[in-house]
Amino acid sequence: MTSYAPGFLFSIKICLLCSVLILLLFAGGRAETDRIEALWPVPDILPDIREKNEAELDLEPSYIIRQGTVELAVNIFLPRSPEKDKRTVAAAAFQGRNLSIGFFADAEYSLKIDSENRPAQDAILLRGRLPDQDLSTFTMTITPQSYLIRLHDMDNSKLYRVVGDSETGLGRAAEIELDRLPPIRYMPPVIPQEN
Repeated sequence: MTSYAPGFLFSIKICLLCSVLILLLFAGGRAETDRIEALWPVPDILPDIREKNEAELDLEPSYIIRQGTVELAVNIFLPRSPEKDKRTVAAAAFQGRNLSIGFFADAEYSLKIDSENRPAQDAILLRGRLPDQDLSTFTMTITPQSYLIRLHDMDNSKLYRVVGDSETGLGRAAEIELDRLPPIRYMPPVIPQEN
């Protein structure tokens, strides 16, 4: 039977403990990198329709609760090619990744991307949902000129909609109360007359 010095066994235990801690730290860091900080609110620098005169305020739909300015991390999804000076879809896959989006300081969500579609080399469409809501829907379409984001939070009866500029990343977010939306009436299709 081989005998080891007491200091040697202690150093082996310390090395094993350090290895386990490093693995745990690495695994925790990896989980954090799978989450993409995609959208966040910024101080209002775009004109707000609520600051318009009294006559124009009467035209604002009653179902829009509030509006604000947001910024999208466009370079994550459509990075600018240095040699061509134009935006193309990122090579990274986004399906299965987690996105963090914030429309307002008190309206932040973490969601999971279920599918992605790349209809052109300079456009991407992402679809997802909130992990704890089966009926929630999320869509984000980004082109070199603009982007559109929609999130239905069915548990809170809210719809968030963002329209923005892909060059600057700035956009306008609107929070819509679904219970206040007017009813949708389907009209019969309009059939053009034959000449």
